[in-house]
Amino acid sequence: MVSVKHHKTTFTSRVGTIARCDFESGSPVLIPGISDDPCISCTCENKEVICVQEQCPDLHGCRVIPYGKPKGMCCDRCKGCFFRGRHYPSNTTWKDAKNPCLLFSCVAGVLTESVTQCHMMCKNPSIVLGRCCPVCPGCELDGELYAEGDIFLSPIDKCSVCRCENSTVACERYACPVPNCSKRHLRFHDNATCCATCVGTRKVYEPPRGACLFRNKVLFNGSSTHVDKCTLCTCLAGTMHCSRQICPVLYCETNEVLRDRKSCCDRCKVPKRSCREHRRTYKHAAVWKSDQCTHCLCDAGTIRCHVQHCSWRHLECPPNTKEVTAIGECCPRCVDVEAVCAVFGDPHYRTFDGRLFNFQGACNYVLAEECARNSTGPSFSIRVRNEARSSPEYSWTKSVTIIFDGSRIYLLQNYRVKVDRERVRLPYVHWTNRYSLSFSSNSVTWKGSNGVKVIWDGNSYVEVSVPPVYKGRMCGLCGNYNNAEHDDFTDRGGRVLYDSTLFGNAWQVDGAGCRHGDETTSGSTAVTCSSSEARQSRATRQCGVLYGDAFAECRTAIRVQDFYVSCVTDVCDCPRGKQCACESITAYSRACVREGKEVQGEAAELCGVSKCPKGGRWHACASQCPLTCRNHRILNVCKLPCRPGCQCRPGFVNHGNRCIHPRKCPKKKKKAKKKKKELTV
Repeated sequence: MVSVKHHKTTFTSRVGTIARCDFESGSPVLIPGISDDPCISCTCENKEVICVQEQCPDLHGCRVIPYGKPKGMCCDRCKGCFFRGRHYPSNTTWKDAKNPCLLFSCVAGVLTESVTQCHMMCKNPSIVLGRCCPVCPGCELDGELYAEGDIFLSPIDKCSVCRCENSTVACERYACPVPNCSKRHLRFHDNATCCATCVGTRKVYEPPRGACLFRNKVLFNGSSTHVDKCTLCTCLAGTMHCSRQICPVLYCETNEVLRDRKSCCDRCKVPKRSCREHRRTYKHAAVWKSDQCTHCLCDAGTIRCHVQHCSWRHLECPPNTKEVTAIGECCPRCVDVEAVCAVFGDPHYRTFDGRLFNFQGACNYVLAEECARNSTGPSFSIRVRNEARSSPEYSWTKSVTIIFDGSRIYLLQNYRVKVDRERVRLPYVHWTNRYSLSFSSNSVTWKGSNGVKVIWDGNSYVEVSVPPVYKGRMCGLCGNYNNAEHDDFTDRGGRVLYDSTLFGNAWQVDGAGCRHGDETTSGSTAVTCSSSEARQSRATRQCGVLYGDAFAECRTAIRVQDFYVSCVTDVCDCPRGKQCACESITAYSRACVREGKEVQGEAAELCGVSKCPKGGRWHACASQCPLTCRNHRILNVCKLPCRPGCQCRPGFVNHGNRCIHPRKCPKKKKKAKKKKKELTV
């Protein structure tokens, strides 16, 4: 039996023996019947299998609880926030690492950003390094003495919080987090409460990728709305980013307060004086632009500047997009980039929109083609041939066929390439100059004049890249490329299917003598080496690379569990003498590089060292402009993005798919001088 723990406290015990394991402490253990439960996770601890059950939190007050928990998640969660590449759970508050006055809070998918206002309680406060607000000596306010460490509300402002620390007191005025519910669901707990909070709970359907659900309305990525005079909210990649101005505490009499319906804050009346900045004088009420993002106002001798809060340094772009700031603009925006679909292992498919699934059919299938066209037939079609592997339940990709511009290009095993049934040598450029084929980093690359690219590793790994012009126009096993993975399983008739087997069989072509995909092996179910402990141990050891330090940065952006399960499935069905963990590791490594995450090269040497030529080494981020005998004397500035592959050691160059010293490069033959022909009249 396996002992199960509930937040480190055993809540049930069973009669029997403790399950043993031979993995390193902390390694995940897949147990049929237990690991299928997303609420239970099992690891190997001191040679014993320990399973922990997650306790679900209280969600009262959250009115944005997404339907459809992600695969592997146990509990419903109140929607969190994505910010600067990190995910923050709801009801989280934190300060900026460099600016202690910059405060962030996340509540139900709404990120509130504000600059703390200091509430001075004495005439001559002292500045303390690392703290936002100056401090006053002593911890006595309004005749009441507070103890060291006490946190209390200001006696004259219920929205200011004071803290007694090191026999000094500092009071800070915070902004209320922007609530994600309608006004009729807002409540103040009592008269002394500064901020209203939502009551009740509500489950909602997530809007399309990149869009935001805010107060019962759907806002598309990049759109903004004014919540009130002090708050501007913008939808950025599914999270509402709200910039909220905090009004200072006024120290003037009530009859001296100047109220303005258009401005955010009330202010005290002052004589109307001019302002001076950078040797220039501005009259009262003058407005000028200090820089691209800052607008300033002369307010009776005081310069008040408003910085456009658009999170230009922290824009979170959805998949298949990147951040770009146009000349003359303050805020960046997300623009489309090429989308990538990958096929690897037994076989596993990662669509253009990032959906990962398995399909074990053994036949010819449409992997990707352009479907939305006015003319008859697709402009290009990429097809794969899948055949059975060591066991009949699993298949692998044996070859790729590209149909383009009246030609058929066949990418076969061991890097063999045929064009219209005739074998060609690489590099190859078609006589129409409409497409080309090349070999580098142990992969064959086909490039079309339409911007489409196919990478084939000569074994079973396929990668298809399409430019943004094909967004919403694709179909096949790679999905429809619309930045929404929920409708990737669309068949030829436009119906959205919910089973990967039905979806895969829907894109079958040339079906004679084929084996349809089986529901028992397709899908995303974890497979364990139940028949062999040795294979299970090997699978855990080889696939455990994905949980190592080399992929630590990548795991913050891309879910690793799906790739780990795919890797274990491949190794469990791996023929003798074959390195079956490589393709899942390579696929994850490529996905990391595309997300801009650094991957340490040593993690993937398991896959690359046997393939690289003598003198070469596998790198997760190898240059696509390698030094050769032809260019090693030229300053080589490569503008292409790196990708996993082989790379010669420093001091060596690539020649004929070998790494050699530049001294051994073949010398150029001197051209014979041509004799001048005599003119005949």
